[in-house]
Amino acid sequence: RYGGMRNFGKIYGTMTSVVALSSGLGPMAAGAVFDMTGGYGAFLFAGVIGCLISGLLVLTLPAVPGKSPQAAS
Repeated sequence: RYGGMRNFGKIYGTMTSVVALSSGLGPMAAGAVFDMTGGYGAFLFAGVIGCLISGLLVLTLPAVPGKSPQAAS
C-alpha cells in the first residue's frame, strides 16, 4: 500500500534482486571475514546490526495511506 499497485512490480523486483544478490555474495563475504579474523563473529555482529537497523526503519514507517484509525474500530 505504501508504493501503490502501479509501482508494485518495481518494488517487488528490487527487493527480490537485493535478496538474490545478498544470497550470492553473503557466503563469499562470510568466508572473507573468516579468513581475515579466524572466526565468524564480526560477520554475525554485522548481521545483528543490520537486522536492528531494518527493524527500526520498519517501526518508523508512517501509517498506511488510506487507512484511518476510525475505520479500524
